[in-house]
Amino acid sequence: MKIANNAIVSVGYKLYVKNEEGKDELMEETTPDNPLRFMYGVGMMLPAFEKPLLGKEAGDRFSFKLSSEEAYGEYFEEQVVELARSLFE
Repeated sequence: MKIANNAIVSVGYKLYVKNEEGKDELMEETTPDNPLRFMYGVGMMLPAFEKPLLGKEAGDRFSFKLSSEEAYGEYFEEQVVELARSLFE
């Protein structure tokens, strides 16, 4: 069955981000026991993340890149705010 709108999708991935030296650094990785699960095509994921998945089938292996603009935008250290953990309890 191919990935299409309203399909429940489970994907395993490794997320790499360029560090200050311009080298790829592993930031996040799923495990076989805990893949990313979501419904395709309903706005749960970034459009640029979903697009390369369209038409893929179970077991397909592939890679793709997203620019900052396609994801959450550029990172600006001066806009980072630290909050006390107690605010979330």
